[in-house]
Amino acid sequence: MLLCLVIAGVSCVGFYGYNTAKDLLSLFNTDEQLEPNLYISSDELYSDDNQINILLVGVDAREGETDSRSDTMMLVTLDNKNGQIKLTSFLRDSYVEIAGRNRSSKLNSAYFRGGIQMLVDTLELNFGVEIPYYAMVDFEIFTTIVDELGGINVDVSEKESYYTYHSGKVGVPVRIEAGEDVLLNGQQALWYSRIRYLDSDFMRTKRQRKVISAIVEKALTKEIPELLDLAKAVIPLVKTNLDTDTIMKLGLNALKDQAYTYPIVQHQIPADKTWSSKTITGVGSCLVMDMDENRELFRSFLTEKQEVPEETTTKAQ
Repeated sequence: MLLCLVIAGVSCVGFYGYNTAKDLLSLFNTDEQLEPNLYISSDELYSDDNQINILLVGVDAREGETDSRSDTMMLVTLDNKNGQIKLTSFLRDSYVEIAGRNRSSKLNSAYFRGGIQMLVDTLELNFGVEIPYYAMVDFEIFTTIVDELGGINVDVSEKESYYTYHSGKVGVPVRIEAGEDVLLNGQQALWYSRIRYLDSDFMRTKRQRKVISAIVEKALTKEIPELLDLAKAVIPLVKTNLDTDTIMKLGLNALKDQAYTYPIVQHQIPADKTWSSKTITGVGSCLVMDMDENRELFRSFLTEKQEVPEETTTKAQ
């Protein structure tokens, strides 16, 4: 999603000129810069000059709430070495060491306690991968993006459809029909991404990755002027530590490498069969994982070329 906006802005260099592109990209809401991680040495963090890591953080502060937790934490890796875009979801109930707190808790409490700095520090500390950039949005951005695109197509199961008709967990249900390539409007896409009581947090994050993949797929079918209209509507809603010059550099490199043709592959932490559910006093129900195994699987996912299952991944062309 962020890659599409960056490419749209950079592409207007050829249409409208360099200054116009910079003016558009300057609409990004530059937020606090990340300080060096005090809790793990940079030598211990995996990084690769041919890969770019951007942490996508979705906060879900609903009406009447004054505080928010990081409801979605997804690392987007632009892997030029293997020619893939890699999405890694970190489940919010993962039981991890919280950087600077001298204790362990649920992962999503890191943002609640110390903002984006503590969240990035915590992810780096636990999983050993450098995260230099982030982009933070409110969940409501989905409605704007999807409606600007004219809707997105997502496969909806009978169980998911039934839930949208009969659940009252999130206010008035938004009705979604079951089927393949169901066209969702913005409100439906938001509601679909928020489903959390139907099955598990694993399935919830899988649905979120499906929505983001569908957004990327739809965006990359649009002409540059249409993408620019989308960028103008969405960019001001994004908080990031990326400055305009860095965004221009990333975007120009993405165009040169034709990153918009890369297939999307997915991973989640904790990985299947590496965790157990436990209730911890003062914390609640958590996902307690084998940290060594998850670090190893995560590193392998980032460093190696992944198989692209046709039925579960998108190739944006």
